[in-house]
Amino acid sequence: MSYWERLPLPFQEGFDALDPFVPVLVPNYSQREFESCYHYYLHRKWLQHEQARTEAGKEELRFLSSSNPQQLERLAGPL
Repeated sequence: MSYWERLPLPFQEGFDALDPFVPVLVPNYSQREFESCYHYYLHRKWLQHEQARTEAGKEELRFLSSSNPQQLERLAGPL
């Protein structure tokens, strides 16, 4: 018997620990929330590309993310 065959597989226990999973709806950012998050990303130097720091760059991020928090984080990560 190999080492991997002796390891317990917590399939059911793992699912039971997550149950009940209740999804939480997070609405899109308001104008003020987007501005606050954008400035936070600038301050933390997540937005390093020079065009991301311009007004046009900010509006492009707003358009591409549709003010969605998860999308904005994904877009700001590689910049």
